[in-house]
This record gives sequence, C-alpha cells and structure tokens, in this order.
Amino acid sequence: MKYDIFGDIHGHFYDLLALLNKMDYQKSLKGSYYHQERQAIFVGDYIDRGQYSKEVVQLVRDMCENGKAIALMGNHEYNALCYHTKGISGEYLRPRTNQNIKQHSATLQSFGTDTILKESLEWFKQLPLYYENDYFRVVHACWDSEKIEVFKKKMGGNLFKMEFLESSTVKGTDLFEAVETLLKGKEIDLPKGVSFLDKDSHERKRIRVKWWENPEGKNYLDYAVKVEKEYEMLKTPVAYNLDLNVNYCPKDKPVFFGHYWLDGVIPSIQKPNVCCVDYSVAQSGKLVAYRFDGEKKLDDGKFCW
Repeated sequence: MKYDIFGDIHGHFYDLLALLNKMDYQKSLKGSYYHQERQAIFVGDYIDRGQYSKEVVQLVRDMCENGKAIALMGNHEYNALCYHTKGISGEYLRPRTNQNIKQHSATLQSFGTDTILKESLEWFKQLPLYYENDYFRVVHACWDSEKIEVFKKKMGGNLFKMEFLESSTVKGTDLFEAVETLLKGKEIDLPKGVSFLDKDSHERKRIRVKWWENPEGKNYLDYAVKVEKEYEMLKTPVAYNLDLNVNYCPKDKPVFFGHYWLDGVIPSIQKPNVCCVDYSVAQSGKLVAYRFDGEKKLDDGKFCW
C-alpha cells in the first residue's frame, strides 16, 4: 500500500479539493474521493479558522467510512469535544473564554445546525491519536513513545475512551501530559522575565520545541519550532532538560506530523526520517501532502501542494 499524508486543513475545503485533484484522486459515483493505488492519511485539525469546517469533515469522514483514508485526531478536534462536553461540576471541559469562543466560532458558523455538529462530534470520538505500521508513524504533533505507552495503557489502544475525557484535562496528571504532548507537542519554559507574542498576538512564556532535535548547544530561538520574529531575548542558550525525552532516533521508522504552522515557498523534511506536513494553509500558506512509498529516507521531492 502507498500512502499520502495530508497536513492540517482547518476548514479550507477548496484547498483540499484542489490538492486531491492535483494528486489524481477521483470521485466515485457515490461522491466519495479515492485513489486507485494509494490511501490518504490525515493528521488532524479539520476544523476552525477556515469557513468550511463542515465540508472538510464530511469529505474526510466519507473517505474514511469508504476505506480510502485514515484520519487522526488533532488538538482542534480534541478541543471541540471538550468545548461541547460538561464535566461533573457542570462546567464545560474547555472554558467558554473569549479566546476559546473566537477560535471555535468559524466552525460553529460552518455547521449551522446542532444535528450535523453532534454527528461530527461523535465522529471525532472515533479518531485515533496516532497511527503506526511496519513502515512509518503518524501523529498530530509529537511522537513520544513514553507518552504513547501512557495513553495506550489507559485506553487500551490508540482511541480515546470518552469516560477519560474529563481526567485528560486535569493538569499535572500522566494522562494530561500524554494528550498534551501527542496533540500539542513538547514545550519548555522560557527564562524568567522572557516572553514573546505568537501568531495570534498572545503572550507566550513557553516555547514549542523541535522535539526531533537535541537541544544541547542551541538557543531558545533555534530550538523553537516557530517564532514570528527574531526576539533577541530568545537568543540565550537552552537550559538543557534531561527529562525532555528529545531527539528522534535516526534509526527509527519515518514519522509524519502536522500542527506547527511552518512556512516556506518549498516544503522540506526536518530530518531524513522526520517530516512535518503543516504549512499554514489557514494563514495564507499552502495545504501540503507527502507521497510515501515505503522509503526509509524521506525525500523533499515527494511533497505535493
């Protein structure tokens, strides 16, 4: 089996259609997209930001239900489940703050009716947090074998058991750390008094890090996945954290992920066995996919956009 790994879509339905057509996917008589020789894998984040979350979810879900795709859960699907689920206290698991309401508003407008939204939320519950076969691995944000074992032990596999949804939101627990890592990546604290503004102008005192690299000898700016500006205060050496579980092993099978809002005219791999497929389609970037044919050493020439 040959695979195409698609990056974060974020409600950009027409970008998805254009890329599927460019990659020779066809539409069946029943209206489902498929490829005669390949299977699609989607890394998550189908909703929010763009105007057509409903259409994206319906297309991807249809491909999955017809055996033509595998769809993973992204942090935005997880957030949506928490946003619409109340805990034992009667409060929503994702607080209805102005920031959270704003982030989810495009999705709510796209779905329109409660019935369609509820059906989609039920589908989100069935999405695995990671995928692995003999040749490669896929996760939304970070492949951390220890965190995967924590999740697998609690859930019995790669699917969320909804009875643990509330406990996954409790900071400081092993399950919270596992879900945060797999869906949102690894973060480290910045030195005291140091912060920066992210793409949404929110102040950050932590950075998402390049977990596939060793931080030794790097400064915070180099080790951050993406910072909008070259803040001078971030050019201090990283305080190396022995508990970070870093540096994806060069001998491990290729791993694919999204999440990190990369930019660049031409997509490129991070390491010979590490590939991010998120190139900021929701921020005037591009929707990207990688065509994987079983190679152990990944190739920049196999990106499509």
